[in-house]
Amino acid sequence: RIRYMEILAQEWGWSAETVKHLNKRPFWKIKAVKENHDNIMKFLMLSYRNLVEFARKHHIHSSVVPQDINILSRKLYTAFEELPGKVSLLNTQISHNLSEAHLTFVEVRGNKHFKDGWYLINQPIHHIMFSKERVIEYGESLNK
Repeated sequence: RIRYMEILAQEWGWSAETVKHLNKRPFWKIKAVKENHDNIMKFLMLSYRNLVEFARKHHIHSSVVPQDINILSRKLYTAFEELPGKVSLLNTQISHNLSEAHLTFVEVRGNKHFKDGWYLINQPIHHIMFSKERVIEYGESLNK
């Protein structure tokens, strides 16, 4: 089974580093889990749109009523759309422990390296500078 997965990874063009990163999934922290969750959601929504477009383009008729497809579309977008103030739920099965040793909210205004707004970073407050790698979440206001 492992050999087959290695063959698939090569066919997909995954580097050894990518495979190593994915194998560490049970130990990922919130930033890696969030990035993967976002990528999976984008891929699923794109796949859904492509399937619907393919069916329309090729005049594929199914037992599914167009109204049902519209309802499903609205439910998918409602579930996965990012809106101000909406809290996104992450799959807790991705990693055993999403806790961070330190979380700090930082407000940035008038900085040439960062957009104005609020940043959630995973380092203690006594660090004056922070890098983009430390940013877990960004919002123009705190209610994002």
